[in-house]
Amino acid sequence: MTDIRKPAVKISQGKRSLFLTYLTVRDFSDDLYRVDRLDVQEDQGMQRLLNNARVKSFSRDILGAAHVHEAFLPTSIFLATGGEVNYDEEKRELFFNSNHSHGVCPLDVVDGQHRIEGLKRAALENKALLDFPIATIIATNMSEPEKMLQFVTVNTKQQTVDRGVAQHIIARFTRMLETEDLPYLPSWIEKKAERGDDSRALKIAKSFNTDIDSPWKGRIQFADEEKNKYHTIRQTTFVTSVKHTLLARNHPLSYFPEDKQLDILLNYWKAIREIFVTSDDGGKRASVCFKYTGLEFFHTISGQVINLLAKNRRYSVAAMKECIKSAEEHLAPDAVKMMSPKFWDVGQDAGELNASGRHKLVAAFADALAKANLDIEV
Repeated sequence: MTDIRKPAVKISQGKRSLFLTYLTVRDFSDDLYRVDRLDVQEDQGMQRLLNNARVKSFSRDILGAAHVHEAFLPTSIFLATGGEVNYDEEKRELFFNSNHSHGVCPLDVVDGQHRIEGLKRAALENKALLDFPIATIIATNMSEPEKMLQFVTVNTKQQTVDRGVAQHIIARFTRMLETEDLPYLPSWIEKKAERGDDSRALKIAKSFNTDIDSPWKGRIQFADEEKNKYHTIRQTTFVTSVKHTLLARNHPLSYFPEDKQLDILLNYWKAIREIFVTSDDGGKRASVCFKYTGLEFFHTISGQVINLLAKNRRYSVAAMKECIKSAEEHLAPDAVKMMSPKFWDVGQDAGELNASGRHKLVAAFADALAKANLDIEV
């Protein structure tokens, strides 16, 4: 049996009392709390299955931070009980014990099961974490339906950080490395910051979106923008594509300095616009070339195109066009349609492509370009 006596602030909301307090990792004995797991067959419970990978990741981050005295968890967990805890108004303390006959415990975990289990796992390796305080909200006199309502509300309405915002933050960490005193960065953030591909990809996206001659000018919706009628793709999608294809180690662009990379890429997309785009409409009416399917297709084939152009070290728009069009006569009849601008028009075949269809076109184009294998002289 666990005895709990903690400083707390009592807050009344409607008919219910909430207590703002803290519990330590040591306090979370098996008799103190429960996670009411969903059981579809028995039509009971509410909590999702524990994600062990998430627990392991959280535990690793806390252990790393604790090693440099930077363990920090400002977000509270939310516990609920059908009973009523004792509260000393004068001392501002709550107290109860985990004896189940008192009707307070086990406390139901409404929000925070992965943080609790991650901290308990970390404490097995670092005993000092047993006394780590966890900001806690305890709601009392809650029926099972009320607990269920709070669970679905908390876990449906709250949103994770927008990936576009995260890309900007990680890019800023990259720029701050070695010049600013940074807090402890979890290993996964530190690795991203050191790699620097978020920063480089965002630089490409910004240039593409603002350069007066860029085919992508104004088409990318950045994380701090409301969507307008000319946007065709979100920053997070564009940046992710750049990172996974253009900035991959095996891509020929990796051999060029950043300013040269940008010049080559702009010429590449200008060539695509001249070959495959019939109208320069924005938003929904824009060519599929400027949407996810086109972005992925043309970024995927870019490595082979640039490799061929490297023979003569010519990366002009004219050289790009000649190289791309050289594949046409070597394409099979069922694939040659991709060379028609009409194929990429909104409402036409390209818009219906799924990932499998796109991969088949990439393979067909790569094979045709390899067969062409021209020495381009422009």
